[in-house]
Amino acid sequence: MKKLAFSRHRTRQPLGFSVLLMTFVAAFPLSSSALNPQVSKLHPPGNASDDIDDFGSDVAVNEKWVIVGEPARESDTGAVHVYSASNSRFVRTLVAEDRDTGHLFGTSVALCGDRVLVGAPGDEGDRGAAYLFDLRNGKQLAKIVPTSVDADDLFGTDVAITASYCLIGAPGENVTALVEGAAYLFDANSFQQIRRYRPTDETGGDRYGQSVALCGEILVIGADQNAEAASGAGAAYVYSSFTSSLIKKLLPPGGGAAINSRFGCSLATDGKYVLVGATDSSRFTANAGAAFLFDLATGNLVHELDPGDLGGADDYGLKVDLSGNLALIGRSQDSELGGNAGSACLFAVGSGDFLEKILAPDSTTSQTFGYGVSLCGNLMVIGALRDGDVKTNAGAAYFYHQLAGVPPLDTVAKERDFAPGAPGADFRRFADMGINDDGDAALSAALSGPGSGGNRDTGLWSDMDSPGSNRLWAKSRQTLESISPAFMAGWEGIVVQSASLQAFQRPANGLSRVKLRGPGVNPTNRELILSRYTPIVRTGDVIGPFAGQPIQRFFEVSQSGDANQYATIVVQAKRGGSINATNDTGILRIDNFGGFVQSYSEGFFDQGQFFGRCAASSDDFMTWGGYYFPGGSGPVQGAMTRSISGSPPDIFVHGGMAINGLSGVFPRAVLGETELDGDSYARTVLNGDGINGANNEGIYLTRVDSLILRKGESPTPQNPSQVISRILQFWPVSEFDFAKGIALVKLRGPGVNGRNDCALVRVRGLGFFELLLREGDNVCDWDCPRVGTIQRVDVDPATGRYVVVASLTGSPRRNQGLFTGHANASESQFRAASLRIRKGIAFQAVGGETTTLRSIVLAPFPTRTGVGGTGKTQVINESGEVVVCLQFDNRAKEIMVGTP
Repeated sequence: MKKLAFSRHRTRQPLGFSVLLMTFVAAFPLSSSALNPQVSKLHPPGNASDDIDDFGSDVAVNEKWVIVGEPARESDTGAVHVYSASNSRFVRTLVAEDRDTGHLFGTSVALCGDRVLVGAPGDEGDRGAAYLFDLRNGKQLAKIVPTSVDADDLFGTDVAITASYCLIGAPGENVTALVEGAAYLFDANSFQQIRRYRPTDETGGDRYGQSVALCGEILVIGADQNAEAASGAGAAYVYSSFTSSLIKKLLPPGGGAAINSRFGCSLATDGKYVLVGATDSSRFTANAGAAFLFDLATGNLVHELDPGDLGGADDYGLKVDLSGNLALIGRSQDSELGGNAGSACLFAVGSGDFLEKILAPDSTTSQTFGYGVSLCGNLMVIGALRDGDVKTNAGAAYFYHQLAGVPPLDTVAKERDFAPGAPGADFRRFADMGINDDGDAALSAALSGPGSGGNRDTGLWSDMDSPGSNRLWAKSRQTLESISPAFMAGWEGIVVQSASLQAFQRPANGLSRVKLRGPGVNPTNRELILSRYTPIVRTGDVIGPFAGQPIQRFFEVSQSGDANQYATIVVQAKRGGSINATNDTGILRIDNFGGFVQSYSEGFFDQGQFFGRCAASSDDFMTWGGYYFPGGSGPVQGAMTRSISGSPPDIFVHGGMAINGLSGVFPRAVLGETELDGDSYARTVLNGDGINGANNEGIYLTRVDSLILRKGESPTPQNPSQVISRILQFWPVSEFDFAKGIALVKLRGPGVNGRNDCALVRVRGLGFFELLLREGDNVCDWDCPRVGTIQRVDVDPATGRYVVVASLTGSPRRNQGLFTGHANASESQFRAASLRIRKGIAFQAVGGETTTLRSIVLAPFPTRTGVGGTGKTQVINESGEVVVCLQFDNRAKEIMVGTP
């Protein structure tokens, strides 16, 4: 097939990955395995009523529907046309039940699943209106107007919709003598007005509401003539759906604040970022336009998206959209293929890299290709307002299928690739993985190939020595001398039998547990702990308070999170002499070079048997569980912590002790413990007055000497009868604004069922909670899915950043997603989880094949106690970088790292 304009006018390739070239398809559509995605050209159905009908002025797409607005049809009455996303065929035309000339129905369109919201700013003498339709049958569900609307308000100039809300701009609203504008939030199901948004700093002519964007509880409203930065420079306002109070105001950065830059003429948000267009900005080229990506939580500019070849008056940024790791920016007056032929530009959201300039395959002068743009996963629609195929300037829309883009993460290792440091062996199957605060990854894998010992070898690899370049850490049949010069005399002939990842979270270090075999190795000395590549303790060593008896067993291993990165290990000594069943278990703290730091064992200060578990997230403290004999009485379960100063341990929770604020209620058992920033936490089972199976468990915090989380409490203030039935997992979080932890809990009560009974909550103490993510929640994406099952969660205790993998409702091709969030963000709406990666997205590597994401896996590190933050391995670090295993339709499995 002949290559047309798009492929001849490529600009530059990004490193590592590329957006696929597009090829125009006329009579012969490409198969799903073709090199280039299929492009369908959509025309106005029937005969266009006028030469200028503005077909393609606004567009929207999801995996079921393609929507094209045509606001000038039939003397500006307007219409919206619906096409099938599966085959590009025309389905139906939507018109308002009260249609009339001049309504401009279809000026703006927004999709949510099977519903479309349509703006008609010319309705009733430019008062304006918005209409909601069911796309499955074309039925008009509602006509939406504000409680008070006047002529020239232009309500419906821009619209946005989620499963819960409709947000509609009215940039012409005039409350005082000034024309400032407004925006209105409506319930998407009852169609009732919730609140009205207006600027509090209006100066007249701001056109506040010229653009709107909506994701979850976050609203963004553009005022492209706001004069704070300069006359007509523009602004964007960020709000929560819960209140009309302004959260932050975004202004054009630096030189983008030129007069009349129209910053805020277009908006798109995914809940984490907001993309702002400034169509007359001179930031890059005089009056060519600009686009800026901001972090919503901080308000900081992340990227200025410059394609590098802008010309004057390109209208770059008049329309923008975001989906996954792609940003699409319209440039309808670009003249590369003729005066005002138009184009659109694709960028990678994560890196800000310019990926591709998209030109219409049959580009013509004055076509204004790029006037309307929409992205959804692997689908893209671009409107060409003045295309002349059907009638002079009637318009068209180009629908791109199977778009493949740039993953937001970097590959660390792939199954079936060679295993570094293991000649003749390939990665056969990945197991554990972790990430440290430098963004280095560690992984364990089983091997295959002639150098894999008959497919029996396993090992550990990490790129902590050279980021992006894996080095063998330890592998079956590897000699110890080849691991490190530390293995010299006395280690000859000894090899690794197996190695497992124990703790990996801190910079430039990690702990692994190695089983040995070879000369002199027997059951009493066959286990070794490595700090990076250095041996620090081995079974058979004589160390700690065990009267000269050697260590014979390791239990749990933790690593402190501060500068010293001590190893904390629960050990059991060989019995003999004064060492017996009452004092053979203890805690060792050892530095990175094997130097003894501290120890503690059973039998001191009324302590009995230890439980074999430990937590040590800081250098100054270590925490463990065991039996305690208060005042010489019978044993009770307790949780202990001890400082590095060597002071006696603090038995901070034990059976029978009083709990502040709970008269007659006492701990009965301790299920798990941890510490952070000098605070100790324990997961306890309760007994006493009024205790039953519905309220007999909680999380105790030393700072308040009480429970900060308990079964039977409600984490949902709006539904107080819905209460916690089980505590599945708890992580401590460094305190910010009274945050004390994150918990994964099960719920019960009225309205709770198997589709919404699990939630991730921010625990603030004293009965205060915030929902971060709940099964059944609406998800911000064009098909408006819901959260299915929460499958995996991890939290960085130091910062409160968290990652979640969950199933999603909807198409089986897209029914899983990875979410991230920051529980310590300054505003509550930015603490909630945001969808970052979704199953079903297609990617292509340079020189490789296109493939689609099939599944997302976070390494399973559930603790046996249900308490996290204990100094073990993490899959998210303090910067929000994650390590994850992605599986693709071509059977590739890759360990990838980065900030989604």
